[in-house]
Amino acid sequence: MSIPHVWLLLPLYALLAVASPFKAECLSDSKDYLVSPLPGWDELPSDYAKPIQYAGQLELFPENSTEYFFWKVVDSEKVPENKNRTTFWLQGGPGCSSIEGVFLEHGPFKLDDEEKIVVNENSWHKRSDMVYVDQPTQVGYSDGELIHELSQVQVYFLKFLEKYFELFPEDLKNEIYVAGESFGGQYVPYVADAILKRNENLTDGGVEYKLKGIMIGNGYVSPNEQFLSYIDYFKDHFLIDDSNPNWDTINEYQSACQEVVDGEEISSNENRAPVCEALLGLFLNATRNESAPADQQCLNVYDYNLHDSFPSCGDSYPPLSDANRFLNRWDVQADLNVESPVNYTVCNTVVQETFTAPNSPPSKLLLPDIVSQIPIVLYNGASDILCNTDGVLKYLSNMTWNGATGFSDTNNRADWIVEDKKAGWVLQDRNLTFINIFNASHYVPYSQPTVAKFLLDFVTGETTEDAEGFVSQPKEQPR
Repeated sequence: MSIPHVWLLLPLYALLAVASPFKAECLSDSKDYLVSPLPGWDELPSDYAKPIQYAGQLELFPENSTEYFFWKVVDSEKVPENKNRTTFWLQGGPGCSSIEGVFLEHGPFKLDDEEKIVVNENSWHKRSDMVYVDQPTQVGYSDGELIHELSQVQVYFLKFLEKYFELFPEDLKNEIYVAGESFGGQYVPYVADAILKRNENLTDGGVEYKLKGIMIGNGYVSPNEQFLSYIDYFKDHFLIDDSNPNWDTINEYQSACQEVVDGEEISSNENRAPVCEALLGLFLNATRNESAPADQQCLNVYDYNLHDSFPSCGDSYPPLSDANRFLNRWDVQADLNVESPVNYTVCNTVVQETFTAPNSPPSKLLLPDIVSQIPIVLYNGASDILCNTDGVLKYLSNMTWNGATGFSDTNNRADWIVEDKKAGWVLQDRNLTFINIFNASHYVPYSQPTVAKFLLDFVTGETTEDAEGFVSQPKEQPR
């Protein structure tokens, strides 16, 4: 879930199509998808192992012109631990491009002030091949008719995987992980569920997709239950108290949302009960500081330590304008094998407003079956308001998985030590791991990049010398 990022549209590319550097021919071989040197490529340090990259649009359904853009990053100095591992990354929103993850979180590069790529020393591609996918339709460089349900996300992503493995058949032998953040907390379980069901129903000659685990950061997984957490979160962090003049209204909405969660009131959309959604706005209104400078009046919903203008309340975080401008450059789009110019926006507000999933149950309902087969790792930046730690623990406390309900003891928390510092704490029970990360926002890899690069170790079962505290051990998987 994300507060919409709104950008000014650039002039229509179609008016200048005659000047386009783009290739018209269709791409058919993996070599055709090799990324051309991006601006700054030749200035990267000589001792840097430049990653091998593939990118472009894969045609899924020609009958309705559906194509998904992907960007695959492979370590050119693969070590044994990650040589047979592929992680698919799904950004949230809904409507935000996974390329946000490339340049602002855990991709191989960041952008400097001159719009040139520079090395990200905390890139996740050193631990796994990374595949960033723009989905659903009309997100980033992907195209097609708008879709509105998570069941459609499943169908489209399975088709994407089919096409992806046709292009990269060698990856079929790899362990597969699916990861994402925010509204990715809906996408990731639905995609995992589709893959597991596909594997169960293979016909003769079908090849299993070796899904080994999923990971969700600050996930929007059980929305209505998570909305109920705001009252405790705001009070526990001394952001509000019951002397606030809006307190009675907040309590009225809190009670009404609780009735929805308890099933006493029926919402037409399990994922979007209006009375529950309204709670965040009530808290932001109640805590607004009108005497502060205009750009500091509202709490930042992605990090309560930060402030923003009202009613944006986080719209400027993380800063996306540089990436948006860079990815709108025709030369960059050509380097990424985008077949024709795209008026790119990091977050598509049309998708954000229309992907309402009215008939899709919250992804929490899929987790028990998934975790009975593969590990689930949930991680949270402790400073996030939007999808905060309290809300995740709230829905987990009411969830039954692998024979019991909730964590057996929520106080049995192991310290997580990264580079000799306590980075957070860990709860683990019955194939499910939850990690709370200190001083981290909704976008953990953006706010704590060094710590975040070790998160994959929890779902893959790897350990490193740098992550010396809590040790994530591989598990015997029930099938």
